[in-house]
Amino acid sequence: VPVRGKFLLVLMLLLAVGGVLVNYFLAIGNRPFVLIIFLACILQSILIAWHHADIAQFVQATIVTCAAFTLALLLTFTIHVRKIHSDSRATPRRVENNMLL
Repeated sequence: VPVRGKFLLVLMLLLAVGGVLVNYFLAIGNRPFVLIIFLACILQSILIAWHHADIAQFVQATIVTCAAFTLALLLTFTIHVRKIHSDSRATPRRVENNMLL
């Protein structure tokens, strides 16, 4: 695989993971990703305006932005899952007729 192909492979992987996380947040009705998307757009605009001499710099700016976007979504997802897990431990479950509620 040529070097540019490897960059695009990394880019597509980051976009795929980010897309899955965005769909997860949409499915549960949580919208923290909107701010993350907005900040990623600003970051990419700044990086492209700063380094835009050739296509390689454009691809690098896109990869950096997608990496930051995906890491921010993963961090948000981790915080969300830990919150759900701690909330489920805090609320005791009642037992009625040998069934967990």
